[in-house]
Amino acid sequence: MTTAFIEQSASGAAAPRAAARPASGRPIGTSGVGVRFESLAKRYNDLYAVDGVNLDVAPGEFLSILGPSGSGKTTVLMLIAGFVSPSSGRLLLGDQDISRIPPHKRDIGVVFQNYALFPHLDVRRNVAFPLEVRKVAKDEIARRVAWALERVHMSQYADRRVSQLSGGQQQRVALARAIVFEPRALLMDEPLAALDRNLRVDMQHEIRSLQRSLGQTVIYVTHDQEEALNLSDRVAVMDHGKLQQVDTPKNLYLRPANPFVAGFFGEANLFRGNAEAAAFVTESGARLPLARSARGKAVLCVRPEMIVFGDKQKEGFPSLEGTVVETRFQGSILRISLRTQLGPIMAVRHINTTDDAPPEGTRLTFGWDPELGHLMVQE
Repeated sequence: MTTAFIEQSASGAAAPRAAARPASGRPIGTSGVGVRFESLAKRYNDLYAVDGVNLDVAPGEFLSILGPSGSGKTTVLMLIAGFVSPSSGRLLLGDQDISRIPPHKRDIGVVFQNYALFPHLDVRRNVAFPLEVRKVAKDEIARRVAWALERVHMSQYADRRVSQLSGGQQQRVALARAIVFEPRALLMDEPLAALDRNLRVDMQHEIRSLQRSLGQTVIYVTHDQEEALNLSDRVAVMDHGKLQQVDTPKNLYLRPANPFVAGFFGEANLFRGNAEAAAFVTESGARLPLARSARGKAVLCVRPEMIVFGDKQKEGFPSLEGTVVETRFQGSILRISLRTQLGPIMAVRHINTTDDAPPEGTRLTFGWDPELGHLMVQE
């Protein structure tokens, strides 16, 4: 996949957008364009890897595509890049239909998980490569490479071989190469997966700051929920080739569209049953208060941090009991697993220095504010 991208780029040096730009001496910057999916589908024999996706990505938006393995998220990215051709539907970059345009003519930057850098070249030549294949003038290449390396804080490493760099530094070089020719959109395929956690967090901040300063449109594929939360204006959740929900991280978490999104995007306690006006009757027969009247088969979602214990309960909260099965200390929070009449329940308690974890076997009363429960009525 990576090799094909490099070969296609080299073969398309005839008329790329960057070559026509004069070396004006003005500050270099980029401004992203919108991306539109119109019933976009990719089928392999009888299997749909991407099934009728409709989606508008606004100019300058940071959109993450999130989903489990096999959900179709990477295929979507490959469709945008042009490495895969759609079976049906259209893909628009701005007002241009690029569904059948080859990759080297799409003017899209791509950052791969393995970075796809040339180990035998120094940093400067790696970053210059997209401009060289576009036949950009040498003085303009020098100016743009200097700009790109400065943006990712790698100017002092310009003469080093890629093989002499750390993983985080290689990631920055890959970013510089992706932005140096001012692409109309930037694609990232799990670019931080190989980094350790602390470095991932630092790079998330760097990528988001860079994207905001450039006004670039970014479509970012990840399986990491925390990464999607930290980076995105909106998140598109996929499963089995279909878009399940596209929304802000806050709305995805607090108002998931269906049980899959509720369970995949963060942790959730999901109760199945029927809404009967102001009450939700679980499959085990428990009656739980609802904030608003509803009727029909439904799933009630209660996030772990919504669970409160004992004297923190208020009037109108359900009053339930459970037995502590396990507690896990995770820094500022304590995760408590309970066995209850509703089935297994996960609760999260923010702790301070005076808190003790309840021992296994402890009986606790618990509940939640009905306003914080999210009811998903099923059609």
